[in-house]
Formats: sequence, structure tokens, C-alpha cells
Amino acid sequence: MLVIVVTILTTTQVFAWHDVDSVIYRRLKKVEKKIPLEPTVDALQSIRERMYQNRTESQVLLTLSAFHTQRIEEELRKKNMPEELSHLPLSLSAYSPTENSKIGGAGYWNLQYITAIRYGLKITYWIDERMDLQKSTNAAIEYLESLHQLYGDWGLALLSFISSPSEVNAAISRNHGNTNFGILLESMHPVIQKMYGAYVSAIYLTNYYSEYELTPKKLPPTPVLQPVECNQFLKFENLATYLQISTQDLQHWNSIFIRGIVPQSPTYQIKIPVELIEKYKGYKEPADSNIIQKQSVPVHIEKNISNQETKTEHTATKTEKKVTYRVEKGDNLGQIAQKYRVSIEQLKRLNNLKSDVIYVGQTLIIHEGVTDKSQTEKNEKETESTIKETENKPNTATKTEWIYYTVKSGDSVWRIANKHGISESDIIQNNNIKNNLIYPGQRLKIKRK
Repeated sequence: MLVIVVTILTTTQVFAWHDVDSVIYRRLKKVEKKIPLEPTVDALQSIRERMYQNRTESQVLLTLSAFHTQRIEEELRKKNMPEELSHLPLSLSAYSPTENSKIGGAGYWNLQYITAIRYGLKITYWIDERMDLQKSTNAAIEYLESLHQLYGDWGLALLSFISSPSEVNAAISRNHGNTNFGILLESMHPVIQKMYGAYVSAIYLTNYYSEYELTPKKLPPTPVLQPVECNQFLKFENLATYLQISTQDLQHWNSIFIRGIVPQSPTYQIKIPVELIEKYKGYKEPADSNIIQKQSVPVHIEKNISNQETKTEHTATKTEKKVTYRVEKGDNLGQIAQKYRVSIEQLKRLNNLKSDVIYVGQTLIIHEGVTDKSQTEKNEKETESTIKETENKPNTATKTEWIYYTVKSGDSVWRIANKHGISESDIIQNNNIKNNLIYPGQRLKIKRK
């Protein structure tokens, strides 16, 4: 006789350890291989959502998983890596290439910008190869392989992948060198715990969907696509109208072009239905002076022009208005700080943030109102200085100034870098750090911003 311990919870609470469904627990342990599948609070909540509350979405995910997982597993087998890693795209992005994570990742595998560049993906103003399943899969597998080499454990490699090596190292430090998977997971940020829970529920869904009378949902048929060279600057909106197809479909088939525009140089390939290739050969992009002019302006110059215009606008008045920003899905402090040319530390100070965690819908103060003309002029000079640094003009090298930071318990390279508005690689290179490992009391040399 199956005995289930039930605890009365309010609707805003999540399921706790003591009301674990023993059937779910046994099923997870049955399919567990090289990566621990722990029935955490977040995992149980995600499983119940997939199996009971979001059944239609789960049926769509089953279809997408059946279509994509086999190819990913083949790539993993070539490297002798755990095949259960193939479920990461389902849990991280739901196979949506345009999905952004809460910690700043993007694409099928939610790769961070720095990681994607490091493993050979191209990210420019026009394209983002994290949106390409094959290329991002190759990069993700290579990254996972290096993480396993670093830790010698696939569970820790998984945690590092969905967070960062710095976060895992910090968790190990907080736990006095203990590398037990469950203990480390429990001490990590709630966002990471939720991402791990989604991974566990993705494996549970794909293995036990029939037990809940779920079946893969039939999706509209996808036409046979073929890559063709694009020798001109074009907008998907205009091409879709010419080919009499959906702009949304054309963008989906060519998701690496993040602005719905194919630049003229270098020459790219786009995917279109085979039966439309001949018609495509006769296509000519309509003249659009605004877009052509935009294409000819390099992104870093365009940003500087925008900043200069903002600067001029501020100069025209003696009062600088208060600037706020409403947090959207996928935002993080680093991105917002970079967008508005302020430091992460400044954002945290203005908004009384105790950590780097922000929430969708939250209103952040970017700049406080300034009525003092001298303060406004000071801000303008700082903005101008930032612009000059961004342009990276030759022969403008200045003497580097350093500050020193003493590592505290719970710190990680990632957190210290965000706090001071610099990259992890800067800290690692300037302090000869190996494997991202730092320890409390260590003194780090940091470039003054």
C-alpha cells in the first residue's frame, strides 16, 4: 500500500521534501545515470506543472524533443559524453532559439556571450550563432567537455554549465571544499536551483509522459528547406511578401539573423523552401535609404553617436531628469549597466540591492535627478570619457590604474567582475588565476574603471 505524506500548504508555497511523491522519486532514480536527478522542491514543482498544469505545452515539447534530441545524442556519443545532456535545450530554452535566460544567456543552449565567443560562435550587430542549433550544440558540447575535465564529475559540470565555474567554485568554497552535489546545489542561487529543477523535469517528461496520458502534439508540416546564397542586403519582411510566405516562418528558419535583416557583406546563406528557389533568384530588395544608411554605420560608432546626442540633450538644460528602467524578461544587471553606461555597483547602490538578483517588472533607478549644473557637467565629462574608451582609438594608451580587492567568503570571479564592471577574463589574466579558483583573504588586482 502506497503511503503519501501530505502537508497543508498555502497556494503561494511550493512542495517540500517531506511530501515527495515516492513514485516520482523511484522513477527518477530508475533513469538516473551519470548526472544526479534529485527530487528537489523546484524539480517537483516543475514536474507537476509539466504533467498537470501545462499539458498542451508539454505535448509540443515532446514533439520538438523527438525531432531534435536524436541529433544531439549522436554528437554526445561521438565524444563519449552522457546522452542525458541532450535534454538541456528543452529545459533551458524549450527549443526556442530566441529565448533569453534570467542570467543573460541566449539561444537553444542559453550560452553566455563570453562563452559563445570563446567556443567559436559569431555574435555581431546582425547575427547571433547561438540561435543556430547545430553550431550552438557543437559549442555547448565542447564547453561541457571542458567543464568535465575541470571537475572530473558530470553533475558539477552540469551545474557549471547552467551557472558558471565561478559560481560552483564559490559554492565549494562556502562549503569548505565539500563537492557533494546535493550540498552544493542547496547553497546556490535560487535561479540556478530552478534551472536545475527544470532539467530534472525535462528528463522526467520525456521518460514518463505516457504514464500521464500525454502524447506528442502534431505540429504543422515544415517544408523542405535549402540554403541559398544571399548576395544583397535584404529584409525578411520584404522577401516574405515577395515569396508569399509568413515573415515569422522565414525568421524562424533563419533565426541567427536577429534583426530580420541580412547584411550585404559578408555573403550569407539563408534557408528557404526548395520550391521557391527559382522565384527567389528574381528577387531585388526595394530601395530603403534609412536601412541602408543604418547598415553602413558600424555598431560601436552608432552607439557613440547615440550617446553624443544624449549628451547634447543634457547640455541644453540645467536640470537632468531622473532616469528609470523597467526590468524585462532575460535582463540582468550586467546588460542594463552596459546599456546605460553605468557600473553594476552604481545600480545596486541607487536601488538598495543586496545582490545581483532582479525581477521582471521591477523598476530600477539608472540616474538620480540632478539640478546642479556643475554635477551635470561632471556627468557629461564621464560619459565623454566612456565614449572615447569604447572607440578603442590607436595611440591613446594611458597609464593603467589599479585597485585591490580582498576576496570574501562566498565570492566568485563572476561576482567580483560584475561588482567592478569588468570581465572575468581581466581578473583571471591580471592575477594568474587557475581554473577560476579563488579563496577568502586573497588579494586581487583590478583595473580601475
